[in-house]
Amino acid sequence: MTGPCRGWGALILLALILAGCALTPERGDMVPPTYKIKERHQGTVQIQVSGGQEASRQPGGGIHWNLPDELFAEALAEALTKSGLFTRVASAREADFRIQVTLKRLFLPPGSLGEMESQLAALWVLKDAKSDEVLWQDFIVTTGLTSFSEAPSGATRIKRSMARAANSNIFRAIHEISLESLPEHENLAQTRAASTIASRPRDGGASELTDKQRAVAAQLMGTWQGIVKRGPGRSDAKRTLVIRSLATENGKLIALGDYVNPGRASRPVAIRVEEEEDGAPRLIFNAGGGSRIRLALRDKRLTGVSELRSSEVQEVQFDRVE
Repeated sequence: MTGPCRGWGALILLALILAGCALTPERGDMVPPTYKIKERHQGTVQIQVSGGQEASRQPGGGIHWNLPDELFAEALAEALTKSGLFTRVASAREADFRIQVTLKRLFLPPGSLGEMESQLAALWVLKDAKSDEVLWQDFIVTTGLTSFSEAPSGATRIKRSMARAANSNIFRAIHEISLESLPEHENLAQTRAASTIASRPRDGGASELTDKQRAVAAQLMGTWQGIVKRGPGRSDAKRTLVIRSLATENGKLIALGDYVNPGRASRPVAIRVEEEEDGAPRLIFNAGGGSRIRLALRDKRLTGVSELRSSEVQEVQFDRVE
């Protein structure tokens, strides 16, 4: 920032009024250098940010500093790209998910010779871009500190403290979203794999598989019927899993099939087929409603768990229908 906006002293607010200047943080300072990620999601994401102008005008705020929507959106886009949380940031037309951030309050006390502490409050919402279903949301409040010894200039302390509050807000949101199990139909990797497999003859993809993979295909292909154990006081839920074909996609073994909830339309699923430590086939797929199913084939039975977004874990088992 140049001209009359560079100086800082006891009359900084008056100087800002006369110069018509507004202090904003540096975008680079708002982007976390590292991330705490539990699980990366295969899908594209759109970003929408609002409320920046109003946030600094809430009680405790001021007209001489602000956090523009566009600036926060740019920092968030860079952070999402660096973290790898989603496949990429995309336009509304291409997006599988949508992150909506509403900046609610930007509080910054008047400058002093001591440290400067700002506070940013933001409402975060993650939605399914197709259905507009809310998948996760949180109200995140973070602070940013800058000492006088670090930045004697009051203008610099203001900008850095705002940037650090935004940095912490973005860091926390990315971490929390990484803890979520997102709907299977938004998983681009699985959708792409399902599309590729579906275009091939449904003969098990034997010509593209190794001998070991063909042996796994022979064990898995077919119809499996089973139950999801819902726990004490609740009836077990019947389910059917039909595995129609297997093929490799980018070196990974993928199965294509249907997951059937009686009384409802069957749900096409693309299933990752991996290997347990003991060599048993391991199946992982999303069953809708935020449920992720993990199964292993042992003693001719598929057993495992259904993990829900609520953190509830239910036992699952399937037997082949001869």
